[in-house]
Amino acid sequence: MDSAQAELLRLRGEAATATTDKTRAIAALEKATTERAEMNERNRQRDALAAAKDGEIEHLKQVIGSAEAAAKNRDTQFQLLTARVDSLTGLAAQHEAAAKEAQAVLSKERTARITAEERVQAVERAAAESAERVKKSDAEKASLATEVVRKSAELEVLRNENARAKAALDQAKTQPKPAQASQSAVRVPSAPTEREGALEAERDALAAALDRAKQHVGVLQVRRDMLRDEVANLRGRVGIGEKVTSAGEKPNAG
Repeated sequence: MDSAQAELLRLRGEAATATTDKTRAIAALEKATTERAEMNERNRQRDALAAAKDGEIEHLKQVIGSAEAAAKNRDTQFQLLTARVDSLTGLAAQHEAAAKEAQAVLSKERTARITAEERVQAVERAAAESAERVKKSDAEKASLATEVVRKSAELEVLRNENARAKAALDQAKTQPKPAQASQSAVRVPSAPTEREGALEAERDALAAALDRAKQHVGVLQVRRDMLRDEVANLRGRVGIGEKVTSAGEKPNAG
């Protein structure tokens, strides 16, 4: 009987120990379940953050892509403007040649044995043609100068857009990012910065060509005025019509 009671007590002790172990196991399981849920939530938040980062970088890539497309379009426009400057330079050369030709005609008319009125009429026609060419060249020069100013303003806007996009992209890249998200990070080339430099060089070249064209027009205007004075003096000597100065003023009769 004593041995049976002892055995019963032993079994009860083991049962109590087993119950304690079971309670501890249940608590450990609940803790593990809670930790797993927390870990899953952290993973979900990490994946969501990575997706948001990737979306932001993709958007910035699209912005920079649009800026590159705009830069290419402006590059084409600058090429067209350069062609117009070359055309204007060629036109100025033609005007200069016409002025030389007019001077040659005047010299030839002075030495030829023709009437004074025929000589004056020939020179007047050459002077009128030269003046008309100068007017057209002035109008083209003014239009081109306006275009240069407008393209310079567009280039400044493009530079500001690229600077803002790159600053936002650099900020997105420097923020902490999970391991999975960092694998999908995209390096953005520096093409917009290089394109800005190219466009700026194109604009400077265009402005320099415009200055050269202005100098050509100035030379033409001086020669035109000299030719007008020559015609006026010739008309005054031969007594044909009224004497007209290079400024287009008729002297008073008194």
